[in-house]
Amino acid sequence: TYEIHDPEIGAIQVHHKKGNKHFHIRLKPGENVRISAPLKANQKHILELIERKKRWIISKQKINVTFEENRIIFKNSPSINVGNKIIKVTATDVPSTRIDYTNNKQYTVSYPSISNPDEEQTKEKILQLINFIITTEAKSYLPKRIKELSKQTGIKFNKLSLRNNKSRWGSCSTRGNISLNVQLMRLP
Repeated sequence: TYEIHDPEIGAIQVHHKKGNKHFHIRLKPGENVRISAPLKANQKHILELIERKKRWIISKQKINVTFEENRIIFKNSPSINVGNKIIKVTATDVPSTRIDYTNNKQYTVSYPSISNPDEEQTKEKILQLINFIITTEAKSYLPKRIKELSKQTGIKFNKLSLRNNKSRWGSCSTRGNISLNVQLMRLP
């Protein structure tokens, strides 16, 4: 294991793995780019791969930054974009954490002003409500969107399931079953 630094991408961790026949590039929000390489790959091969895939890596890093910025709710911003709606997080004189649907475009997650939003118990309650809203919006929007895309492309699918995954945006099985991450609702 070693690290390569690219001026545009940043730190890239390289791991040579026995049994790898191909290169694998992994990008996770909040982490450095990781490359798993075959044992016989030398640094020249890795640098060539980075150069070939640079534009793709940078575009994925931008998506991950957007996702990570939206994930840190209490530090950067009191609101989160979810599709065409907004979730505002605010301290008020409420006895417990709750959701208010104030209009067709905005949810408000209120927590007691005497609570500290960085305290683990308060943060967990707020995140549960935010994830409930995101899942509700995903169930309303994503099935319609998948049907539209299926019609436009002529690609049929069998079944759609929605999950709150930590690292995968979505997948499709050989049987045509599509699984999507509800957190897609937070991306532009």
